[in-house]
Amino acid sequence: MAKRALHEIAEIAAGGRTRLGSLPLREQQTFQRDMGFHTTALRAARSLAKEAYEAAVEAVAMGADADAKLRETRAAASYATEISKAAVTFAYEASGSAGMRNPSRLQRCFRDVYVGAAHQVFDSRNYNEVVKPSLGLEPSPF
Repeated sequence: MAKRALHEIAEIAAGGRTRLGSLPLREQQTFQRDMGFHTTALRAARSLAKEAYEAAVEAVAMGADADAKLRETRAAASYATEISKAAVTFAYEASGSAGMRNPSRLQRCFRDVYVGAAHQVFDSRNYNEVVKPSLGLEPSPF
């Protein structure tokens, strides 16, 4: 959803979106910086999630205790969700009224990412659980 939202705001910006008295959106350095940041952050979050899931699958396939790896996947999924929410919010806010119109793919991305992020799987407690072993604490059972 986040990748699609960034695609949509890029199209809106390329279409000449501007606010009264401002440069076109695509020419604004703040917009360019934020677009670059969110694009890069999404790629990094996706790489982290892929790495965590591959390690968990490998641990399970080898018959190893996969609890730690599963905690890492949950933390990575929570992180990717937070990064996705930030990217979609950026795109939605930058779009102005274009993102609110019906039908709007960007509006749909906004709604979908917030509904999905509200799922308990993406709880911020996943960050607590992933570090407990390194702090000498027992993680909560799954």
